[in-house]
Amino acid sequence: MYVMSGEISDIGENHPHALEMRGRTRYETSADIRREDALIVIELAEKMIKILEERIEKMRIRLRDTQ
Repeated sequence: MYVMSGEISDIGENHPHALEMRGRTRYETSADIRREDALIVIELAEKMIKILEERIEKMRIRLRDTQ
């Protein structure tokens, strides 16, 4: 729902790359991961954390307002 609305489209674009890197590092003992690849994954994680923190805060506000 959120990807289709464009709200998190940049996450949707980088998610496949992050999953590929995770798979390579998990299953290829000699995987060669470049610094650029790691930075993409870290940036993606930071964006996801920020979005989740914002959503949690919105939920807290809604819950507080309904009490």
